[in-house]
Amino acid sequence: MSLFISWMKWIGIVAGLFGFGMCAFMMILGRRNRSSMAVDGAAGLPWVLGGLSTLTLAAGIVGVLVS
Repeated sequence: MSLFISWMKWIGIVAGLFGFGMCAFMMILGRRNRSSMAVDGAAGLPWVLGGLSTLTLAAGIVGVLVS
């Protein structure tokens, strides 16, 4: 079970990094004549950060409860 939790945590972290990259990409593309796309990219950053924080906290708590 510990190995499974570890794998899921790392997969989630990689997905979060991909999310940060997508937000940055949206902000870069939206710089010219697509201001709503840039705003959507900037608005996504706190959600990605919140998701990563929740993921790492949950992995730690479940890891303690399982062991």
